[in-house]
Amino acid sequence: MTARRGRLTQAPVLRLLGGFRVEGADGAVLMSASKPLALLSYLATVRGGRAGRTTLADMLWPDSPDGRALGSLRQALTTLRIKFGPEVIRTTDGILAFGNGVDVDARMFVDALDNNQFEAAVALYHGHF
Repeated sequence: MTARRGRLTQAPVLRLLGGFRVEGADGAVLMSASKPLALLSYLATVRGGRAGRTTLADMLWPDSPDGRALGSLRQALTTLRIKFGPEVIRTTDGILAFGNGVDVDARMFVDALDNNQFEAAVALYHGHF
């Protein structure tokens, strides 16, 4: 749950188990397969939750010249921040890091298993990662 404009709401959920999308609290698809979603998914799952701008641009836009790839990365960041808030991805000294505002089903699944909440883990699992 997150605080938005002074009220508590459920955060959107990044679905990686059995799908590739972001869903709202009501189950509506807020974002489906796209480069911004790939960026969000990568940062949500990579060890440490962070990566350099150049690394991300090269990975997501391998056939684009460096300047164009970095411009596309800026566009993807803007799309995510408009959709999910400015803290969804934090930027410091050329490093992007997964932030706040979106829950991740794969993380919630592992947390449920770690806490012996097996029914909750089963409910979260909708297919392979």
